[in-house]
Amino acid sequence: MSHVLSAGSGSSSFPVTFENQDPCAVKGSSVEFRCSYSYKDGETVRKTAWYKGKLIDGIWKRVLLSHLPSYENRTEYLGDQQHDCSLAIHDLQDNDTGYYYFRFDTDTYGWRSKNSLTLQQTATPGTGVMCPAPAPCCRWAQDRCCLSCLCGGVPHRTLPLPGQEQCGGEQLN
Repeated sequence: MSHVLSAGSGSSSFPVTFENQDPCAVKGSSVEFRCSYSYKDGETVRKTAWYKGKLIDGIWKRVLLSHLPSYENRTEYLGDQQHDCSLAIHDLQDNDTGYYYFRFDTDTYGWRSKNSLTLQQTATPGTGVMCPAPAPCCRWAQDRCCLSCLCGGVPHRTLPLPGQEQCGGEQLN
């Protein structure tokens, strides 16, 4: 019989750690959730799984990604049965935004991430030009002639608005 403990609630020495809790990506691209986990020496990991948080009949539930048809042939577990729980999602869709959780079971216990990883999508509004997506998510800001991609509050890329020839040295094609 296995007991389920949230990482951090039973013992802070057995965490699930997300490298970036708020990743961003562009629709149609791939995103990688880098993740690690640890457990007591002498234990053997028997099972690993990723879940997505979903509101079902007014109740928040963690649903196995493998039980969601929209993820079929688009997820790739990059981790192992030891300490790496990384996951890739390919061909991102609009409904992929949301909260993700990881769980692993050892001989004795089942551990799950206490916190979620929150996936957001980003793209240039109306232009089809993609904004790079480091964490925190980039956002688009507009003044009278330019559209700027702000990443962490710093302008990362500036494009002219339609009808403007140049802005910040880049031309809109």
